[in-house]
Amino acid sequence: MKISSSVLAISLFTFGCWGRTAQAQTLPCISSWLGNSFCDDTVKAWVPDEFRDLCVDADGTVFTAGYAESHGGGASYKDGAFKGRYDGFNSGFGDPVKSVAADGKFVYFGGGNGVQRFKYGGGKRTDTIVLGHTMITGLAIKGNELFAADFSNNKIRVLALDTLKELRNWPATRPGKLTVDAEGRVWVIQYKNGANPNTILTGEKVLSFANDGTPGPAIGDFDNPLALTMDLKNQLLVGGLNKDGRITVYGNLKDLPKVVDHIGVEGGIYGKVPGEYAPDKFFEIRGLGMDAMGNLYVACLYGGEIWGQSVVALSPKGESLWQVHGLNYIDCGGVDPRSETDIYDANHHYRLDYSQPGGGKEWSLKGFTLHRFRYPKDSRITGSFVVSMGIRYIRNEAFLCTVGQTGYGMHMFHLDRTGGSEIARPSVHFPGGSSDKLNAIDKNGNGQFEADERFAQPKGYYQYYDIDTNGDVWIIGDAAGPPFLMQYQCQGLDQNKNPIYDTTHTVRWNIPKDFGSLRRSIYQPATDIMYLGGRAEGSVEDGVPRIARYDRWSKAKQATKRWEASLPIDDKSYTPETSYGGGTPLCLGVAGDYVFVAYGYGIVRVINADSGKLVGTLYPNNGGHKGGGGEIDASYGMSVMKRKSGEYVVLLESASHNHSTMVRWTPEIKQTGDQ
Repeated sequence: MKISSSVLAISLFTFGCWGRTAQAQTLPCISSWLGNSFCDDTVKAWVPDEFRDLCVDADGTVFTAGYAESHGGGASYKDGAFKGRYDGFNSGFGDPVKSVAADGKFVYFGGGNGVQRFKYGGGKRTDTIVLGHTMITGLAIKGNELFAADFSNNKIRVLALDTLKELRNWPATRPGKLTVDAEGRVWVIQYKNGANPNTILTGEKVLSFANDGTPGPAIGDFDNPLALTMDLKNQLLVGGLNKDGRITVYGNLKDLPKVVDHIGVEGGIYGKVPGEYAPDKFFEIRGLGMDAMGNLYVACLYGGEIWGQSVVALSPKGESLWQVHGLNYIDCGGVDPRSETDIYDANHHYRLDYSQPGGGKEWSLKGFTLHRFRYPKDSRITGSFVVSMGIRYIRNEAFLCTVGQTGYGMHMFHLDRTGGSEIARPSVHFPGGSSDKLNAIDKNGNGQFEADERFAQPKGYYQYYDIDTNGDVWIIGDAAGPPFLMQYQCQGLDQNKNPIYDTTHTVRWNIPKDFGSLRRSIYQPATDIMYLGGRAEGSVEDGVPRIARYDRWSKAKQATKRWEASLPIDDKSYTPETSYGGGTPLCLGVAGDYVFVAYGYGIVRVINADSGKLVGTLYPNNGGHKGGGGEIDASYGMSVMKRKSGEYVVLLESASHNHSTMVRWTPEIKQTGDQ
């Protein structure tokens, strides 16, 4: 390992400190978003963060139950339009609602506080609550009766719809989603032993009971059932999370149920071209329903954790009628540097059409890059709150890069793209944290990291990453002493197209005393320029309130600080909401002629990269939503790129509305100089 000292010459330009007068001009921009079908802050319309269940009214109105950080864990849709949201049963970081049923007049949601009834159209207040403080994991309506799966007490409970008084109940072990057939027989998913309804449940089998509770035949040949419904032929439809990926249709329900058909592409999202999205390529089916016309509605999770929701409507012939998505929670994505029209978040590939006018109309879902069954130890499955760093090209191979929400643990995934495949294989892992944690390279190409594929980190404590155009990885070290940078020099690719890194080819860079702590580094090898963001020595401020540019960085003692700037924090004239980090400059990005700094509120300062002077501010406004505290709360909650046309595309995390904000800005000629 080499050690390089960055003792810098005096700065070429003056230090900038911008306070209340530094808002400069509001830069004209196009506000848009991707990853969610809706963003209307006036009526609070957006697809929630998570689905746990789906039901359908006879007229095709769809209701979903789940979770939303900004309230609205229940929502409804009709013909692809947003119809209403339901609050009151969970908020903030509360538990998801587990189940939903509707009767044309009321909507019933089941969860940790029993059954809560709402009037149609949405609302913030429940109409009534029954079976309170009981975990209800499944709901269904047949005639004038409401059937509820009582997970807390291992029962099926039947209530009268008009009075909500209990009529009868019977024992059922670990009951979950349920439906009722034409003869009144109740079909219910039995969850596996040890299942926790507040986490992701896994199904064991499907049980049946006569209307009086007498046990009937069971279905044990469906792997991990998670959703079920009846079709118009009184056949049982079952979906879940398994390699087959299809909906299985069971007939002969009076005697011994047998498979009579399948719906969807065999292999689901991994069938045909692996990872390529189509409405009939399902994955982790969370909800099923059918309307009076025989149209089928399917709720899927296209994600590794609990984020990535979609509802698709299919005609009786299997044709796509409409679809809605809510895919992008705590992520921003990044534009492929070799394709202006392709964006990758941690799990999804989007395709852009810049001819569209904005308003969330530019994007479409192209692919799903995670393969749960081929690579079950993928960090996007086993980790939590993984954020995209975008695509990097190393020796002409494409790598999707991700990092943890707080800047710990960076992963590189190889995108093979053979035959159009969308799948990204785990390739390299830098764990961050203390030096007793081991780095890893997937040398045998099986997508997981064995003991003989791991190697040590140099002494230090690591957090926050950058990957330059040479494939070198820069990691900020901030142990007991002053901050430093650890550079892993890429040594090419191995036979399985993994970047090669080792401790022999590392350089430790001491950091100028301009910073007491670092949060971001961005190195540009072509120009030998380093941008650093962090806080001043002795300061306790978060984020990147101090930014500096250094020229001739690799020359060490010849390196020169070109400019330095401090940004205001918690200035309410600039960021109206300063709680939850809203008034803090959190994210740093560089593209073309500008440096971009995103505040937690969701606004972006634009700085001239040559002079360090403020150009102005980008203020997104999507459907009346202009930002808020905690709007951006990930260390890598922003990415930027410059198009060939000269337009800049800025992507921002939007935690509250389950999408990525997209801001498009074209500088005026006068803005290319200092102001």
